[in-house]
Amino acid sequence: MKCKQGACEGTVGTDNVCNICHAAISVPIGSSTSATSAHGETNDAFSTAEAGSVPEVTKEPAPLGSRSKSTDLSVDAGAAATAVHVSEHTIAHHAQVIQYSLDLRETSINKIRALLKPSEVTPDRGLLAQAADELKSVFPYNYEAWRLHADLLINALHLLQTRHLQPDATFTLMAVPLRENDLRDAAENALRQCAHFADSNEKMIAAIDEANHIRRKTWF
Repeated sequence: MKCKQGACEGTVGTDNVCNICHAAISVPIGSSTSATSAHGETNDAFSTAEAGSVPEVTKEPAPLGSRSKSTDLSVDAGAAATAVHVSEHTIAHHAQVIQYSLDLRETSINKIRALLKPSEVTPDRGLLAQAADELKSVFPYNYEAWRLHADLLINALHLLQTRHLQPDATFTLMAVPLRENDLRDAAENALRQCAHFADSNEKMIAAIDEANHIRRKTWF
């Protein structure tokens, strides 16, 4: 096929470009010249056009936006129902975990109270250590826990004062050495924490008075 661009007498190749002026030449679909690939195969589009037939058009899937509203509503309703079910299951599970933790806390508190309860048998270091270990598992540490904390230290202090126990810096209760001044300082702090967490003025005032009474004796 000739170029025919002005005075150019070049030849149009299979890439529809003139070999002299390098102009791109559009080849009419109805022309007798068919496009050929580099491997010598005839382009299907041009061959089909020459034969007078229309190339087969592949049907594209319908876009998502063309789905019916009823389908969208059913999908949304199903997703919402699943989300509600998962949410309810999660809430129920969390409630069970919280209740289990509260039950464990109550069990530990009852054990500590039983260990510190006055009895005919004088408590020893082993009994105090057992109460301290049980107290470490109590959570949250609110008024009730701080009250037991203070009672534990006050019990240890009383045993020192009555000579049922001897001072021992290597033995600790809640990280407090078994020595009078250390026990007094720690007990005072625990009682002031009780005052902080108290749910009534009466409890707060009582805890502050007890803290002032138990504090370390000084000359100032």
